[in-house]
Amino acid sequence: MKLPALAVAAVALLPSLTQAAPPAPRAGRAPARASARPAKARDPLQLQVARAVFSRERWEKLVRAASAEVTERLVVSAQGQYELAPEFADRLREEYEKLAPYEELVGYQARILGREYTPAELKQLLRFYRSPLGQRSVVLVQDLTQISHLQLQAKVRDGMEAALNRLVPLVRPAERAGEEGAGSVAHDGGAEVPDLSAAEAEAKVL
Repeated sequence: MKLPALAVAAVALLPSLTQAAPPAPRAGRAPARASARPAKARDPLQLQVARAVFSRERWEKLVRAASAEVTERLVVSAQGQYELAPEFADRLREEYEKLAPYEELVGYQARILGREYTPAELKQLLRFYRSPLGQRSVVLVQDLTQISHLQLQAKVRDGMEAALNRLVPLVRPAERAGEEGAGSVAHDGGAEVPDLSAAEAEAKVL
């Protein structure tokens, strides 16, 4: 049994593991051992900012949603050809966690933050993202970015074929070495236009 859709969908959804706000501890639940020490004593400043912007809670939520979506796609496309075990979604979520581990993601973000901001600026960012306004803002900005990305994909997919047709006059045949005269390339002033499907063009754009 082959499940090619699994790999394709998983790769497509991994980029959605973007940044978010840090989690608030649940009442009556002891904090994890890794959080026993203050973040300031444990992490470099840029890593503190990265954790404030992209929390483990947000990462877990995105991984769960991605694995659930892929599982649902597979169930719909199965059409009686195969069945997924009840624990399939949970096992797939574990695979996502291995493919895009949280510590690796925040570590990469921290390296970028360390290059782009001074220590003084990082302190300002940390204060903001730990504030109630910062916590609300980071989630909203990420949601808006995701919505814009989906809208861009949909609009490009729907309009790419018409856009390419409008650009046909700008497509010319390439000159071939060894041919005599430009007339041997074009016929009656017309050029052979490459056949680019909307899907291919969308892939090149996005």
